[in-house]
Formats: sequence, structure tokens, C-alpha cells
Amino acid sequence: MSLSVAPSKKDNKNKGQSRNNKVARAPNIDQARLAEVPIPAMSSPPPSSGSSSSAVAANFRSQLSQLSSGSVAHRDLSERYKSILDSILQLVEGELVDGLKVFIEAIVNENVSLVISRQLLSEVGARLSRMREDTVSKAVSHFTLEIVQPRVISFEDQIGSIRQHLADIYEREQNWRQAAQVLTGIPLENGQKQYSVDYKLETYLKIARLYLEDEDPVQAEGFINRAAQLQTQTKNPELQIIYKVRK
Repeated sequence: MSLSVAPSKKDNKNKGQSRNNKVARAPNIDQARLAEVPIPAMSSPPPSSGSSSSAVAANFRSQLSQLSSGSVAHRDLSERYKSILDSILQLVEGELVDGLKVFIEAIVNENVSLVISRQLLSEVGARLSRMREDTVSKAVSHFTLEIVQPRVISFEDQIGSIRQHLADIYEREQNWRQAAQVLTGIPLENGQKQYSVDYKLETYLKIARLYLEDEDPVQAEGFINRAAQLQTQTKNPELQIIYKVRK
């Protein structure tokens, strides 16, 4: 007959400690595995549209500065400026406004030949009038009037065209008074440019109509009276009819 030997208390104690050690080591294994898992890098936020617009404007300012430095032959200047203008006109709205402001500021600088400045500003005015976005065109037109003010006598033709265009924008917005006030800024009587009778008559009649739309007959009458002094000098039957209707 075989005899079974019961485990001693010491053996039971050792087995318990062994089990406890295994349980205690388990978290260490999990932590080691977790340490091997790569932590994704945090992505940088995308650049804001404002910083992008500033960078684009700075790029064009640098190009325009090189042209005004005298490093380009005079006969090539106009085409080089127009090439930059074409590039600016490809920009999106926010960048487009900033780009055009930089371009206008550069071309009306006294360092640029007045002949080229006038030619380029006329080109800008023509492009503004063909823009579909009145928001861009209005912002750039106002900036142009402000930046050119110290030399307005040198750019009467160009500023007159821009004011006419800006008045059309306000008229489309039914902002009659603002449209009239923009037109009154054209120096029809005291400028260096000799405006034609038809141009002055048409402008006075337009201002009068805008004030009437704004329900201000007093202001309107003042410009109808100015038109009265010119209507006998015109041979344009359409303007004569408009005058009679306004009168």
C-alpha cells in the first residue's frame, strides 16, 4: 500500500508566491507592449488665408520693385508691368484685392514714368469695369482714389473713368446718394483737363437723376441748373431730351 505525502505549508506558501509574482508581472508586460505602439505626430494647422494673401502680395511687390529699380529697359517696362497684372488677375478674391492694391501703389509711384503710369492705370480701370465681382472692384476703386489723391491732377482721365465705374456699382446697389457723391468728385469745371460739353452735360444730368432717386430735389435742382447752361451748346438730341425730362 502506497502512502501519499501531503504538501507542507512551506510548499503551499512558495506556490502562492509564484502565482502572485506572475500576476504582478502582467502589467509590466502590457506596459512594454504599449510603449512599442507609435504615437501619431500632431499635424501643424494649415496656414491662414490672411498669411497666404500677404505672402502673395509680398511676392508681387518684389517683382514690381525690380521693375522700378531701372534694371529693365524702358521700352520693355510696359509689357512687363502688364504681364504682372495678368498674373495678379488670376488670383482668388482675397489675394486679388491685395495684389491689385500692390500693383496700383507701384505704378502711381513717382519713380515710374508718367506716360507708363497713365497707360497702366487706364488698363487697370478697364479691367475693373469688366469684373463680375462688384465687391472686389469697389474695394480696389476706393483704394485707387485714395492712393492717387496726392497726384490726382496727373491722372484726371483715369480717375474720372474709375469714378464713373464706382458710381455704376453704387447705382446697382440702389445707393443713390453715394453714387451721386462719387460723381461730384470729378473736377468738371476746375480741373486741368478740358472736358467736352456732352461729357459734362451727361454727368450733371446723371447726378441730378441720382439725387431725385434719393428723394433730394434740392440737390438735384442744383445740378439741373448746371446742365441748363450746357444744353444749348450740345448737338446730341438724346441729351437734350434727357434734360427736358429732368427739367
